Amino acid sequence: MTNRTIWLYALLFLAFFDLHAQHPILPHYAYSLGASAALLGFILAGYSAANMAGNIMAGPLIDRFGSKVFIVLSLCLAGIFLLFQGTVSSASQLFYLRLMTGFVIAFLSPACFAFLGKQGTGLEEQGRIMAKNGMMITLASIVSPVIGGWLADQLGFDRTFVLFGLILMFGG
Repeated sequence: MTNRTIWLYALLFLAFFDLHAQHPILPHYAYSLGASAALLGFILAGYSAANMAGNIMAGPLIDRFGSKVFIVLSLCLAGIFLLFQGTVSSASQLFYLRLMTGFVIAFLSPACFAFLGKQGTGLEEQGRIMAKNGMMITLASIVSPVIGGWLADQLGFDRTFVLFGLILMFGG
């Protein structure tokens, strides 16, 4: 396994860690900003809808311009938007930032998958690489909600989002 592959696994872990670490704290944060149950639904669904739109656009753009630029830009822009999410003063501001975050982070997974797919020399090696990729994503989805909840208890919602933003920007 090359250093490049290890870095890609780490970036995918980071991206999915960040996403799943927000799950237990986002509803409470939105409520603390005055969100109704309906607006919270729009915040959650809006992120997913923006993410889906970004995924649809990502494939052709990654094929055309390569994976590396989208990996870096996605991490950096999502980090910036998460920083801003830690400084919002209303639930509607959180909604718009979640839309932007969902859209830009949508480019990360396909870019990493495309880059990882090119790392193996044969089908068997490529299969092992993608299996390890799945393990990284699953591991992130297991540990991150606990860590995200703990961080929110220790730091508060706003500082936790700022920390997540800084981590993604560092990854970028």
